[in-house]
Amino acid sequence: MQLEKFDYHEEKVIQELKKRKIKRALLQLPEGIKKEAIRLANLFEKETGAEIIVSGETCWGACDIALNEAKDINSEIIIHYGHAPFIKKLDFPVLYVEMEDKTPIYELLEKSKEYVNTYKIIGLSASIQHIHQLEEAKKYYENLGKEVIIPQKKGFSHYNGHVIGCEYNSLKTIKDKVEVFITIGNRFHSLGASLAVRNPVILLDVYNYEIQLMDKIREYKWIDKIYVFHDTYLENHYEIILLPSEWSFEVIESKLPGTDESFFWQDFEFFNDRKNYASDVTGAYYANRLASCEYLEKIKKQASVIVLREIGNYWAPLGVGILREVSRNAFGKQPLKFSTLNEAVENIQSRLKINADRLFSRSILI
Repeated sequence: MQLEKFDYHEEKVIQELKKRKIKRALLQLPEGIKKEAIRLANLFEKETGAEIIVSGETCWGACDIALNEAKDINSEIIIHYGHAPFIKKLDFPVLYVEMEDKTPIYELLEKSKEYVNTYKIIGLSASIQHIHQLEEAKKYYENLGKEVIIPQKKGFSHYNGHVIGCEYNSLKTIKDKVEVFITIGNRFHSLGASLAVRNPVILLDVYNYEIQLMDKIREYKWIDKIYVFHDTYLENHYEIILLPSEWSFEVIESKLPGTDESFFWQDFEFFNDRKNYASDVTGAYYANRLASCEYLEKIKKQASVIVLREIGNYWAPLGVGILREVSRNAFGKQPLKFSTLNEAVENIQSRLKINADRLFSRSILI
């Protein structure tokens, strides 16, 4: 994917900064387009006279707004690229630049034809960069004689057909009306969709320009032993336990020293998925969930997953992208395998500073 294929809406940003008479702004971009930061900052400074400061924090979603950073530098506004509004009430001005992907999708639609041959009713959705292509896709499938339903926005979705990585309520509203879901975007959104609904999910992967049929983790056989994975990076220590069981997921976090109840955070879901946003653990929940799903998808197995995160003391926020990569690194190792939970807990305790019983006693899944 070449960066110039995105629409950066430079003129829109320039006019908005002029209109608001902004003197200092924080520019925040997702990891994949940070290479454009200097070009954009220089352009905006030249055209508006405002001071543009580039955010150094990671940015992995619309929930990942650099509010503290903006306030610390006395910025008057955040220019946030790559996402639609997500947080309903903010105490700080944010200019969202949704940044459409201009990659043509006709050949992808042609490739998908063989995948949809047996279906008559299609549910259609897209990530924010491809919302503008929903109508093109809808007309294409209708010309094949299919009925196409684009779900109404619900929950955190900003547009009809808009799919986000942390909840799929809009898809659930039509799951009984369609036979299959097609998502235009990337694996992150389609993998979550495949967990949220029981219908088959087909991904039109614009970034690898291929079609992927998302397998159903809930339909795989269970793992045969208890698996333990672990990794540490920048004061974040993870212990991840996979139990032989049907799919469920839980994250329990504790900040050292972990002696006070206010130092614990927890969210979970059972086999039938969450109904609401994980408001306690927030973005880290979905970062860890993605890495867990990627692993189970890779080994074609099903498990109950419990993620324990021990947080050390660091002064700068790191963003949820770091946590996703730490958990991915853990899954990149060979699992430690145990026959009993007691054996697994004993092994985990050897690497934790917090008493493991304090974490496991909070678990809903055990």
